[in-house]
Amino acid sequence: MSTLHLFNESPFTGNQFEQALAFVSPADAVLLTGDAVYALLANTAPLKLLRESTIIIYALDEDIVTRAVQIGLDNVKIINYQQFVELCTQYLKVVSWL
Repeated sequence: MSTLHLFNESPFTGNQFEQALAFVSPADAVLLTGDAVYALLANTAPLKLLRESTIIIYALDEDIVTRAVQIGLDNVKIINYQQFVELCTQYLKVVSWL
């Protein structure tokens, strides 16, 4: 069963990001929104975790632009709000990590 995992909190506020990623299986995907897009900053521990995983990673374009994040990972799929909604329908479950 594939799951879309939504993250919207900064990965630098604690170890919740790292702990949550432990529940993500290779068939799942991760969508970074809000301050969670900071996980894509180059040379950071959250980016290293994402780079080491085989999961599909999406990030919301508006949040990347708003926070002026320079993405340090090549295989991130940047999506808009319409694609966000469509993406939620492509997975059997959607889990929001707060």
